[in-house]
Amino acid sequence: MMQIYNFHLVWLFLIFPIIAVLFSLSARRRRTRYSSYADQHIISHHLQRVSRFNTWMKVLLITIAIGFTILGLLRPQWDHEQSEITNQGLDIILAIDVSRSMDATDLAPSRLERGKLQAHNLIDGLQGDRIGIIAFAGTATLECPLTNDYDAARLVINSLTSQSAVRSGSNLGRAFTMAEKAFNVASGSNILIMISDGEDLAGQGLAMASRLTSQGVRIFTMGAGTSEGAVVYHPRLNEEAYTRADHAFLQRLASVGQGSYYNLGSDDVSGDQILSELREGGDGRLQGRRITGLKEQYHGFVILAILALLIESLIIPLLREPKSQ
Repeated sequence: MMQIYNFHLVWLFLIFPIIAVLFSLSARRRRTRYSSYADQHIISHHLQRVSRFNTWMKVLLITIAIGFTILGLLRPQWDHEQSEITNQGLDIILAIDVSRSMDATDLAPSRLERGKLQAHNLIDGLQGDRIGIIAFAGTATLECPLTNDYDAARLVINSLTSQSAVRSGSNLGRAFTMAEKAFNVASGSNILIMISDGEDLAGQGLAMASRLTSQGVRIFTMGAGTSEGAVVYHPRLNEEAYTRADHAFLQRLASVGQGSYYNLGSDDVSGDQILSELREGGDGRLQGRRITGLKEQYHGFVILAILALLIESLIIPLLREPKSQ
């Protein structure tokens, strides 16, 4: 099987008719100039010394060199070969709060939906990184272990709702404990991104964040909700509760975790900006994989073009002088 990588350069072969016209015009111009500066018998004497074979051989070799050069530029490929590529990536776990307070609509359409939208924006910018998903409320569950399958991670994020919470409440400490277990199989630069409104009813968040940071995990937090808060309805208890986002607490978590805090209600938050900060301060996890592809064959054509030019330079377009007796 053969393929042409730069097939869009095939039009370069149209240069050959142009070359033929240029050579013809050059020969005609040369004869005209000879006629202007020399008599006909002198011109005839000079032309007798010119080897027509050598002249056309030089033209042919130049044309061949141009042809091989174009073939090299087209980058023909055939014969399969295996190669190993190595890239550096981060291990990122998104811990998404799915407690009832995340249904509050002080961020449209809701705190949870805004957090899920930001999670999708982050995944869209990943290249060679692994992503994991933790959902937490009163307890935490690992919904998606670290993976390069971004489509699977998106499906998990789409499925998260407050009804999927195993236990009601909001226990950030459980999310950090689950992240600690999930990162045990990882190596390199580990990052935990917590998307929450900052409610920590169990009060274990700061202590567990400090423990996780001591193990080399950086913690970033994203605040969902407003300080003014909103009313949220609990369908099981058939009652309403007032909830406010605790941005100050989330900032403290990020400070302990040597990361950064982002307010999801701010228009200044962008996925590219966040990913840029995530990549600072660490080289990431080295990973290698073997891929099979067609082998580049342009080298041979380039070598043939150079050889044709070298041979052309050695050819003298004159006949040999007869030896004197």
